Amino acid sequence: MLPRILLAGSRYDVSTPYEWSVSLSRQLPSATLLTYDGVSSGSYDDSPCARQAIDAYLADRPNLAEGHALPGGRPPARNRSRARPS
Repeated sequence: MLPRILLAGSRYDVSTPYEWSVSLSRQLPSATLLTYDGVSSGSYDDSPCARQAIDAYLADRPNLAEGHALPGGRPPARNRSRARPS
């Protein structure tokens, strides 16, 4: 028996196309694809909904329906400024 695998893909991620997540989920018979309907590549960091679903999966291993989708939104702004050493 293969281990259950959760794949999380962002539908509008420009760095790692969503089609790659779909393709990989089809190649792994024990995979479930969780879709973040947002624009960022870090669905776990950028979506409280995705974080909750992923945490629940890791803690409880629930049976998520194939193609389970989460609402997207604009990712929160991150402070990208870095202090420079003196």
